[in-house]
Amino acid sequence: FGNDWIVFNGQGLYQNLELDLGIGYYLALSHNSTLSIDGDPITSDNLELADIELSKGWNLISHPLTSIVDKETLIIIDDGQEYVWDDAVYWGLISPTLYSWSNDSYQSLNELTPWSGFWVHTSRNLTVQIRPHLPSDGSARVEDNMWSMNLSATPTDGLSGGDFVQIGLKDGANDGFTYGEDEFDHPNPIRSDFIDLHIDRYDWVGDSDSHGIMVESPYFAQEVRSYAGSDDVQIWNISADVYNVPGDIRLSWDMINDIDA
Repeated sequence: FGNDWIVFNGQGLYQNLELDLGIGYYLALSHNSTLSIDGDPITSDNLELADIELSKGWNLISHPLTSIVDKETLIIIDDGQEYVWDDAVYWGLISPTLYSWSNDSYQSLNELTPWSGFWVHTSRNLTVQIRPHLPSDGSARVEDNMWSMNLSATPTDGLSGGDFVQIGLKDGANDGFTYGEDEFDHPNPIRSDFIDLHIDRYDWVGDSDSHGIMVESPYFAQEVRSYAGSDDVQIWNISADVYNVPGDIRLSWDMINDIDA
């Protein structure tokens, strides 16, 4: 595309690529620079252009509006039926976490900002309706009946891509597979040097949850189990595939709602 930058789509294609509204892309730069794109923004007269079609599995999409939108305000449409975000997550239509790629690793998003692109996973073909709203003073909710730990793997070369997984214990959680409560592994980034960290659940392959959503891959980015008491021992099997990463890898972790020993 340019002398100092190039754009890839979610499949890694870059030749003869057109930038479409609502589709997310990777932008690779040889050095810090400014990129300008001209076009007509979506207004109240053509809000229907902010509806994005999603396919089953991972979708790399972009925020089509010029205002900040809280993910909790998104409307999910399945076969003509509209669901607010929390209901769509509850019924297993869409996975609750949106992931963006920042510098060298994934990060989760609670709000969509202008120019942002992100990954979203769905259990079927859906439509997401994105609409502007008044600013909210609310912040991301942290469940007080849940313990969680984020485990991150970061290359020490400062260039290669890292990854993270999340494990958790929650009152009333299902120890078996539940779509949304347990989240499938992040898609691999469009680069040749990265770490793919994942929770391994080969025993779940072929299982279906209460909504009929089947496990087709043994790799997960998040797994939540029932918190039955501090005397129980919980073991997660976590492994990583490493692609062209030189040097050492730093493992780090942080916990939310620490469990008393």
